[in-house]
Amino acid sequence: MNPLIGANLRAMKIFGYMIYDDQKYKRLHCFRGVLLTVSFIIFNISQFIDLFQHFTNIDEITKNAATTLLFATTSFRMINFYKNRQRYLAIIKYVDSEIKKMLSIEDNHEKEIIHSSIKYMRNLTACFWIIALITGNLMCVNAAVQAFLHTSDKSPPLILRNWFPFNNFWLSYFIQYYIMNIGMLIVPCWHSFIVSIMIFVITKLKILNKRLSGIDEEYSHFVECVKKRSDIYIFVKELTSLISSSLFMDFIVFSILLCALLFQATQVDFGIQLAIIFFYIVTMTTILWMYYNHANEITFYSNQLSISAYECNWYEHSRHFRKQILILITASKPIIIHAVFIIMKLDTFLSILRASYSYFTLLSNIANDKALK
Repeated sequence: MNPLIGANLRAMKIFGYMIYDDQKYKRLHCFRGVLLTVSFIIFNISQFIDLFQHFTNIDEITKNAATTLLFATTSFRMINFYKNRQRYLAIIKYVDSEIKKMLSIEDNHEKEIIHSSIKYMRNLTACFWIIALITGNLMCVNAAVQAFLHTSDKSPPLILRNWFPFNNFWLSYFIQYYIMNIGMLIVPCWHSFIVSIMIFVITKLKILNKRLSGIDEEYSHFVECVKKRSDIYIFVKELTSLISSSLFMDFIVFSILLCALLFQATQVDFGIQLAIIFFYIVTMTTILWMYYNHANEITFYSNQLSISAYECNWYEHSRHFRKQILILITASKPIIIHAVFIIMKLDTFLSILRASYSYFTLLSNIANDKALK
C-alpha cells in the first residue's frame, strides 16, 4: 500500500469509494458506497428542514448551523467525487506510480525529503483523525448519557439537530448515530486524502528544487527538469479543477460555521458541551489550516524553482547553458491554487478567521439587543 496516501485510501475503501481490481464482491462494495452517500445526503436535507423551521430563533439556528453546513460541504464533495470518479482515480493512479518511482531513488538527500514527507503526512493524518473522532464520539456519548439521566417529560437532546417525521427518541438517536459514524469516517478521510496529494506535490517540488540547484551542463538533465516542472504544473491544474468548487464552498461556509460554534460556546455552561464545541472548533480550524497552509507551500516551493536554478554553478558553464538557465528562470511562474477566484494562501486563512470573529461579534450584539427588549 502506498505509504503517503495508503491510510486514506483504506478508509475510502471501507466507505465504498475505492474499488480495487482484485477486490471481491465489487458490486456489493459499490452499492454500500452509494447507500451510505444517499443516506448521508437525505439526512443533511432533513437538517436544512429543521434549520428553516427555526429560522427566526438565533439560538436554535446556531445549534443546528455548524453540523448542517459541515455535512453540506461533505455531501457536495461526495456528489463531486461520483461525478468525476474517473478523473479522481486517474490522479490516485498517477500519485501511486510516482511515489513508487520516488521510493526507488538512490540519492540520500532526496530519500530524506521523501521519507520526511511520509512521516509528516502520517503524523498529520493521525492527529486530525484523533481530533475528529474525539469530537464525534463526545457528541454521541453526551447525548446517550443525557438520555439515561433525563427525568423531565420532554424528550432529551439528540446528537444532532434535524427534522424527523416521527417522535421516537431512540429510533432518532440510532439513525443519528449511524449518520455520525459515516461523518466521522468520511470527513477526516476526505480532507486528509486531498491534503496528502498536496503534500505529494510539495515533495515533488522540493526534489526538483534540489536537482535544479545542482544541475550540470548535461542537456538531458536540463530537459528532465523542465519536463518534471511541466508535469507538476499540469497535475496541479487538474487537481485544482476538481477541488476548486469544494474549496470555494468551504471559504463561504466555514466563516459562518465557526461563528455559530463561537456563539454556542458563549451560551453553554462549563462542562462536556463546552468541550465538544472546543474540539469542534479545533477540527474545523484544522481543516482550513491544512488546505491553506499546504496550498501556500506549493506556491512557495514553485517560486523557489527559479531561485534554485540561479543557485547552480551557471557561471562555470558555457554560454548556451547560461542562456538555457536564463530562459528557465524567466519562464518560471508560481503555482497558485484557487478556490474559484479566491487565492489559497495563509493570508486568506487568517481572513476567514477574522471574518468568523466579526460575524460572532455582530451575532452576539443582536442577541443581547433582543434580550434587553
